[in-house]
Amino acid sequence: MNKIIRFARTFPTLADAPLEPWAPSTFDAWAADVWEARRPYGDGLRHAAACVLAVSCTPKNVVEDLRSALRERRQFYVIEALQELTVARTTWRVGTFDAVTALATWDEAHRAAFLAWAKEPWFC
Repeated sequence: MNKIIRFARTFPTLADAPLEPWAPSTFDAWAADVWEARRPYGDGLRHAAACVLAVSCTPKNVVEDLRSALRERRQFYVIEALQELTVARTTWRVGTFDAVTALATWDEAHRAAFLAWAKEPWFC
């Protein structure tokens, strides 16, 4: 998760975001609250948060992990897999990431953060 935290920190409006420990739902709630309050960040923060969430929460196949955990009766792993599945299906309060709108909205620093990632994209 350190990789996603480092990525999030490249966006200036996310400098004060609660990123450690990484909890997508907490991060989304913080970003939505700040954005809805229309603090000085404007839409740039919302797009940056949506971008980070898209990179970090690209759904992965947790079905096999869940089946395996159920078969082996490992309750902790069952709970963990269900939580991951829940996160993957979450509709974020900040909305979904739209690169075209974000690039049109962001200032140079935000565009640079996104483009640095886009040159060599990765997902958690």
